[in-house]
Amino acid sequence: MVGEKERSPLTPRLGAWLASAATLRSWREEVRLTLELRLTGERYSNGMAENLNGRIATLIKNSSGPPSFERARRRLLLLFG
Repeated sequence: MVGEKERSPLTPRLGAWLASAATLRSWREEVRLTLELRLTGERYSNGMAENLNGRIATLIKNSSGPPSFERARRRLLLLFG
């Protein structure tokens, strides 16, 4: 139509990139610390969290899914609390 701006095919990609940039800005300090640890040779791991997530997933899979969220929540808190 006459008078309307034409949208570039890159406009959706630009929006996604700007959202990613905003996320990086909000996590700037954490990203900086991670990169500093890598440069000094120190390492850290999220192995404990991954182990717990795996155990919870196994419990849910073995029980063919929890009958209700509250019941599953109480059971998980009793086992891993």
